[in-house]
Amino acid sequence: MSSTVAPRNRRVLFQVRNRRGLGHLMRVQNIATALRDRSPQLDLHFHAALPPTDELWDPTLFVTDDTVIGWPERARTCDPDVVVYDTVLPEANARLVSDRAKYVFVMRRMLEDRGAELFDDPFLERFEIVIVPHTETEFGQRIPNRLAGRTHFVGTIARQPHPASAATMRARFGLGDAEMLLTSTVGGGGFQRQADRFFEAVLHTGRAVAAALPNVRHVVVLGPNYHNTSIAADLAEVPGTIVVGNEPRMVDLLAASTLVVAEGGYNTVNEVRLGAVPAVFVPSDRGLDDQIERVRRLEQLGAAAVWLPGGAPATLATTVIDLLGNEQRRREMRSNHQMAPVELGNERAAELIAAVAA
Repeated sequence: MSSTVAPRNRRVLFQVRNRRGLGHLMRVQNIATALRDRSPQLDLHFHAALPPTDELWDPTLFVTDDTVIGWPERARTCDPDVVVYDTVLPEANARLVSDRAKYVFVMRRMLEDRGAELFDDPFLERFEIVIVPHTETEFGQRIPNRLAGRTHFVGTIARQPHPASAATMRARFGLGDAEMLLTSTVGGGGFQRQADRFFEAVLHTGRAVAAALPNVRHVVVLGPNYHNTSIAADLAEVPGTIVVGNEPRMVDLLAASTLVVAEGGYNTVNEVRLGAVPAVFVPSDRGLDDQIERVRRLEQLGAAAVWLPGGAPATLATTVIDLLGNEQRRREMRSNHQMAPVELGNERAAELIAAVAA
């Protein structure tokens, strides 16, 4: 008597780069959420560099990490039908999961030289599709002809704020009706040198704000990968300041804010845009992307101000205090965000991956 084995569901394995920032982690989770809703029959798996912070990762999405099992072994035992890489390709000896697997690449805009280096990589020939989490105009770089037919500009991949975010966050942090909310965030916080510099400027600004505007509550989000307890302790001593390690619903906190002070990471900038929030950006150097270029676009729209590292901390404090004291200017900044509305690409990215998995 013979027996047959029922075919398993199509399996998709995402590699998650989460050692220092949160961009890869959140982008993959946002795509996966849309993919699960659209194609619940797919078997979704995830492998991270480090265990994701519990508050930031959906516990229903099965994830392993390098502290338990390495990527090559995880990929082998998972035996996926589709492998999704985000922004960075693995080392050459760990790219090809199997001959039968299909590959998808999520290609964020990079610095010109890093982008050119990526385009020259022969492994790109193995990819069924390339998903770009920008509009074509925002991406602004030429795609090589050999990739053009497989490249899809889907728009921003990000979370949207909840309609009740303002009331929820104000209640959570105990804000009175007349209090303004200033939020400072460095993203994941894993780029230590840049994060230290950011929080030193935020500390100076926080002290100046507390002295000038006692009706401001300042929430400082350190990021799950930031570990300088000395600066964190100094920040916590500033009157009116609340220091938290991470915020699971950062998009809601940003949307509820009167003003935001932040670096220029992909997630933060786009969540600021989705909330149409006035912001002062403090971009820093990165190896892959140009934060200054990203935030300058919003500055040119009149939706944000930019303070470049290396400037006097007093000028950042003055800019923040001036904006907190100028309701008309903040209203104009919120309005100016509408000149470059966000095109969300979560659903389109999910649709494309589902088609590869079919």
